[in-house]
Amino acid sequence: MLSSKYTLSEPVDNQRVRDISWAIRVVSKKVFWENVCRHQAYEAMVLCNFFRIPYKIFVGFKKNDRKEIEAHAWTTVNNQIITGFCIPEEYAIQAVY
Repeated sequence: MLSSKYTLSEPVDNQRVRDISWAIRVVSKKVFWENVCRHQAYEAMVLCNFFRIPYKIFVGFKKNDRKEIEAHAWTTVNNQIITGFCIPEEYAIQAVY
């Protein structure tokens, strides 16, 4: 399971969280594969676990303009989105890790 092992009892280094988010965005533009939202969420999970930062990964679905179902994943730390920037209210949340 991808669940965060750490609780909010430890203070979160907000600069480190911003750095993680920035690094994932930069790397996603430079790698030779399509680094989609689920890949970025996994990268955030690995880095947050390494730095002992509590996080949540959300997986949601919505219908797009062509009535097709779209899936999306995003990561939050302290209710702040750090990967997969979106409007969460547009999605029916299927899972939270």
